[in-house]
Amino acid sequence: MARSTNGKHMSGRRPSDRDVKAAVVDRLRENPYTYGARIRVRVTGGVVMLGGEVDTPVAKAVALDDAGIVPGVLEVADALIVRAA
Repeated sequence: MARSTNGKHMSGRRPSDRDVKAAVVDRLRENPYTYGARIRVRVTGGVVMLGGEVDTPVAKAVALDDAGIVPGVLEVADALIVRAA
């Protein structure tokens, strides 16, 4: 899906927060680093808030990266915690 630099589709309209949340959740479920992690996703005005716990710093970085490339995301706020080993 094409995305411009301002978070809108090339069609000129930004996806709804509901659509953005669904796409972020799908990406997190599909990624082997974040599959099964208890990550909460909230979206308001294109700003994604990720919260919850992940197992490793790599999983945290991957979750933030995955959320940031979803069309319609303007910003990603990080409230993820890496569980102590």
